[in-house]
Amino acid sequence: MLGSYGRFRESSMALSRYINTKQRVCMQFGVRQESTTPVERTRFSSPARPGPIHPRPLPKTDLPESRRYGRLGIFAAAVLGFTGWGAFLLYATNMERLSSSVTVHVIRTLKNNPELQAHLGHPIKLPPAVGFGDPWISGSINIPAGHVDLSFRVQGSKMGGTVYFTSIRKEKGLPFTILRFKVIADNGETISLSSVVTLISYWQRHIPLARFNLHHNGPPVLGIHPSGHPIAKGYENVIRVAREHGVKRFLILGTASITDENDQFDARFKALVFAVKYFAPHAYEEMVEIGNVFNKADELDWTIARIPVLVDRKDGNYAAGYIGDGITAPLLSRPLFAKFVFDEVDAAVWVHKRPLVSLV
Repeated sequence: MLGSYGRFRESSMALSRYINTKQRVCMQFGVRQESTTPVERTRFSSPARPGPIHPRPLPKTDLPESRRYGRLGIFAAAVLGFTGWGAFLLYATNMERLSSSVTVHVIRTLKNNPELQAHLGHPIKLPPAVGFGDPWISGSINIPAGHVDLSFRVQGSKMGGTVYFTSIRKEKGLPFTILRFKVIADNGETISLSSVVTLISYWQRHIPLARFNLHHNGPPVLGIHPSGHPIAKGYENVIRVAREHGVKRFLILGTASITDENDQFDARFKALVFAVKYFAPHAYEEMVEIGNVFNKADELDWTIARIPVLVDRKDGNYAAGYIGDGITAPLLSRPLFAKFVFDEVDAAVWVHKRPLVSLV
């Protein structure tokens, strides 16, 4: 009896030591012991009532803004800016070719040519280009370099056609030689014009005036204008002779490349000046030097009439002011510029000033 009791006691003590050791190990290593107590299941006799719905709490800090749309906006603004600048540059250069005295004379010859009228019909006009509103003149006009190459559309009452005009000057001092002056009608017929003698005689009278004092002191930049400020140097000689003879009044033709302290920012004129400065730096430097020459002549009553792009319009009025004043525009007709010259000679209200004359 005592032996059985002793064995039971030893077994109980061994089981107690095992349980204590297991609990210490579980507590040391963070092991959760499985409960040996049976789990009672709760049974419900009806569905539970829904609890209150609370709004989701907002974050305490704002989320960072996406940079994607900002970059897209900057890229879109840059594309629009360059596209607008390029369109305006195309418009300005086309208006310059259209208003050239060479183009004007070629168009006048076409309109008055009986042979061309018989094929295309009367009257002969220049149709406006799509998106511009004015006729589009392709090619280039470079009088100092001695070459002219033009092509443009004409339209008569019967049909239309394309005009091709090419002329060169082989050497300085020689008249221009017309190599090509024809119209290819829309039906494929080629019409060679017979007004070559008239144009040659016209250029022999006018080209020497255009070449006055334009001697090359270096290679031309893009064939647009010679280097060395030949016109500004010519003005210095004219001022010297004027002082000797007591002449004080000067009215000088200038452009927006000559700046004035009263000018303000205007994107249109900035684009024009940038185009001239980039594509024809010698012409830009020439205008700046002309302004410097007359800035030193304080004893003279000079007026530098700055002009924008010249066009051949006969209507409208002119305004004289400064760049960016809200009145001036990047266009001016030749008749209105002549009117300003006569008005200024009589009134003399812009002495020692640099007004910009434009259409209103």
